Amino acid sequence: MIFEILNAKGKKLSHVDLIKNKIFEVLDQEIPADYAEIKWDKIKATLISRKETVGLATYYRHFWISKYKKSTGTKLYDDFLTKVTPKNEARYRIFLEELESNAIDYIRILNPTREDYNNRKEYFWLVQSLNVLMNYFNIVQVRIALLALFQMKDQGHISNKVFKSTILYLENFHF
Repeated sequence: MIFEILNAKGKKLSHVDLIKNKIFEVLDQEIPADYAEIKWDKIKATLISRKETVGLATYYRHFWISKYKKSTGTKLYDDFLTKVTPKNEARYRIFLEELESNAIDYIRILNPTREDYNNRKEYFWLVQSLNVLMNYFNIVQVRIALLALFQMKDQGHISNKVFKSTILYLENFHF
């Protein structure tokens, strides 16, 4: 709480710092291991694990918009406090797990490789489309839609056919 109220450096705290602080405040058990810190470090490591890296603040904003609602950087902390309820250990653990699994999808979107899909031929189109969107067109905002699309597919809300047609549509639209 002191961290949130007082800032010894005199710098304005980022929304990610405040959110991390709130998560660590609720998930404060350190035995047998500090669950929150381990998860947070895994998320950061995932985001810098490939050639193209992304900052935690950018990833978090894209994650939030794809999963919850559009929010400005200044409102992300307030929106976190209102949307991630109840404010108990179980809910915050689930939230951290969502952040971690989405970070894996996000880095696969940003740096697609055939190895992400076990070199299976039926996914070559996906790697090619993502490469075009990320590396040739260099479009950032489409990451939000792609992240939401990957989650919808993983959760079984859309079929492979709809998944493929939507990604191809996004590629053609931006072309």
